[in-house]
Amino acid sequence: MPREARANPYTPEVDLATALARCGEAVTARLDALLAPVPGARGRVIEAMRYSALSGGKRLRPFLVLESAGLFDVDAQHALQTAAAVEMVHCYSLIHDDLPAMDDSDLRRGNPTLHKKFDEATAILAGDGLLTEAFAVPEIGIYALWKGVLFVTILFLGLVAVWVKGDLDWVMSYDGPEYVPTAERSTRVVPSVDEILKARGEGPEDADGDDSTDDPDGSEGEAAA
Repeated sequence: MPREARANPYTPEVDLATALARCGEAVTARLDALLAPVPGARGRVIEAMRYSALSGGKRLRPFLVLESAGLFDVDAQHALQTAAAVEMVHCYSLIHDDLPAMDDSDLRRGNPTLHKKFDEATAILAGDGLLTEAFAVPEIGIYALWKGVLFVTILFLGLVAVWVKGDLDWVMSYDGPEYVPTAERSTRVVPSVDEILKARGEGPEDADGDDSTDDPDGSEGEAAA
């Protein structure tokens, strides 16, 4: 006889909106503890990581982790650690998506994006830090694998990989203008008219072809006659 899954203390039998809100509160509190402020040189980067991770959001991915963990009867504390780690990965992706070299966004969740609040270099480091710290969160190792939560994490990271691969395929397939080194741009900013006509198949024929282009109206032949 199959056993009944243990009730999830973070998402009990309530309506979806309430469950999401309770999950968000629990995950935010755990992120606050995992990303505690530190003095010294790392302090500014940690502050930036906290600015992104604690700025709210739907917390949908941690919610799915906690609900999936409940199906496998996973200990609630282990599940919450994993949910926080997954949210760190998500926040990292948002920080780097907002950068000037990517989407160049000014706002995120109604607040200035991280590179606007701090600076671009700090935003890059904060994103890298969140991605790295996600894999350093305690209690998401063998126990989670045995109980099945790590499977959910791997599935999520696999979906991220597919998404990233799609972006890379788009970049690699881009058939835009040929790159021109900066030193040459002053003389090659705009292609010549001949280059444009040749690319469209409307330019003059090659010298080895019909030589009628040299004397289109035949005036020279008539003069010789």
